[in-house]
Order: sequence, then structure tokens, then C-alpha cells
Amino acid sequence: MEVEHCGEMVDYLRKNATNGAVGFDTERVAFSDGQGPNTYPAALLQLCCDHKKAFLCPLHKWQEMPQPLLELLNDPSINKVASSVAGDVTWLKKRYPDNVALQGLTGGISNDHGFIDLKRHAQTLGDEGKKSLRMNNFALETMVEHILDLSINKLIDHSYWEVRLP
Repeated sequence: MEVEHCGEMVDYLRKNATNGAVGFDTERVAFSDGQGPNTYPAALLQLCCDHKKAFLCPLHKWQEMPQPLLELLNDPSINKVASSVAGDVTWLKKRYPDNVALQGLTGGISNDHGFIDLKRHAQTLGDEGKKSLRMNNFALETMVEHILDLSINKLIDHSYWEVRLP
């Protein structure tokens, strides 16, 4: 996605967020041809609120975080749901260390900014809860399978992130 379309993306997410929730994840790879290095700061932000669209924001190409996206991340009425969200928030802060509004974000089980950590919530179930759900770990694939009764495949070829689809 191009930075100039960020406002349209945020409008779509706000309008279509199921139960006020947006899936949120960062990646630390900055591939353009499949040969790029991992970076410590977030290179890519992924956002999704329904089964129709997923948005990929190439942060490694953006000098600054667009204001509409920053407002969404700071909006407590939109739940940004992730697994191990504290790491994602840290990587965003590393990408834009001079952005004061971004530096104020925190990740945790839940907080004033609307970030919800699935893994930490699942861990509050304790051993008995984990056994009743037949979970042997708290990996995202396991939580989705046993809590939501859905399946996801996290095996991806990162080089396709830069490919334009018709």
C-alpha cells in the first residue's frame, strides 16, 4: 500500500471492524526481491478486520507514520488484537523513535490504547484451561484452532509482499 492511501485503509478498518476488533501484526523483514535482511524495527504492519481485505503497510518505505494510522493505533475504541503484542509495539517504536505519540503506546493483556494480547489472555486460563481446550502451546495457530475452531497457515514466502496483484 502507498502511504497516500493510508486514510482510506483506516476508514475501511473503522467501518468494518467486527466487534470493534482489528487483527494486528508486524514483521521484521524488508524484502523487495526475496533477498532482503531482517531488521529490528518493524518493516511491515499487517491489519485486517474481515475476510475481505488484509492491509500490508510497508513501514520500511515510509519516513514517518501517517497520521490516520497513528490515530488508529492510539484509539482505545478499536481493539488491536495480536499474539505477543508487546513485541509488535516495541518494533513500531524502534521504526519511528522520534514519534512522541507512538512512543506512548504500550502492549499488554489490555490497556488504554486498545491493544489485546491473545497469547497473554490464553495464558490466564492456566493449565486446567489449556488442558480443557486441548492446547499444548500458545502459538497463534494453536490458539486459533482450539479457541476459534479455525485454521491458519503461517508458512509464507515473504518475497510476495512486494508483488502487486491486479
